[in-house]
Amino acid sequence: MDSFPPDCYGGEADPPDAAYIQAGRRGDVGDVVIDLDPADNGDQACVPVDRGLLQDLEANPAGYYVNVHANGYRNGAIRGQLRPAQ
Repeated sequence: MDSFPPDCYGGEADPPDAAYIQAGRRGDVGDVVIDLDPADNGDQACVPVDRGLLQDLEANPAGYYVNVHANGYRNGAIRGQLRPAQ
């Protein structure tokens, strides 16, 4: 992977150095509940998740978001609220 992600203006961002699923509704800042660990896992890996947390993620996806960090964006370069699968 050369760069992540290409931005809308033709430039490129630094590779992610952290990525998490965090508890919190839109606009909230919540605790990390799953460390996706891109430094070790790259962009195609599995991480262990507690069964109860997984059930809550499925039942209440809007209560969680993904936060990806990259150099220069310590509070997060990308944030995406989860939603039900369609």
